Amino acid sequence: MNSFPLLIDLFQAVLDQSKTIEGRFCPVYRSGAELNSDEMGQVITDVIQDGKFQKYPVAILFPPRGLGEIKGKDGSWMDWSVTMFFLQTSYSDAHNYTRDRNPSTGTSMHPVYMDWQEMATAAVSFHRILSKFGVYMGLINESFRMKQGEKVGIEPVSLAGKDRVSGVRLDFRCSTFFDCLTEDYADDALELMEAKISL
Repeated sequence: MNSFPLLIDLFQAVLDQSKTIEGRFCPVYRSGAELNSDEMGQVITDVIQDGKFQKYPVAILFPPRGLGEIKGKDGSWMDWSVTMFFLQTSYSDAHNYTRDRNPSTGTSMHPVYMDWQEMATAAVSFHRILSKFGVYMGLINESFRMKQGEKVGIEPVSLAGKDRVSGVRLDFRCSTFFDCLTEDYADDALELMEAKISL
């Protein structure tokens, strides 16, 4: 069954090539509750093995939601609704230096809408590469594909959480192929059930 590991491995492989994100990809497990707590730094640290990295910019994946037919005779496609966030710290960079520092006041002149723009560029580029890869994967083994003709959602996020991050929320759909195997049951499970019921 191709599902969560395939999506996470694939997204990581694409984001490893991003010049902006540089592989900083973090699946979160409580639909973002981590973003508003001190846990977020630890969550990211746990994902990046050596722990020596800058936290932001980062791509965050919320738990994908699947919907589809799972009873196909030869297998079927599961559609996934994916929500991701592309975020960076506002007013200062990943090294805590003030962005576009005003020499008179010492404050940042880098507006939040530029964070939206920079992270939207990273999100759109990610989606485009993922779409191209989905076509390529489909030609090889047909285990992943992007939903064609569906609209992608991009919504600005401003000064969120304790780290005061800004960027965009990206919503899109993709699909993975489920084979028809019932991996959690023995091949003779139906016969055994029938024997027990007929007693």
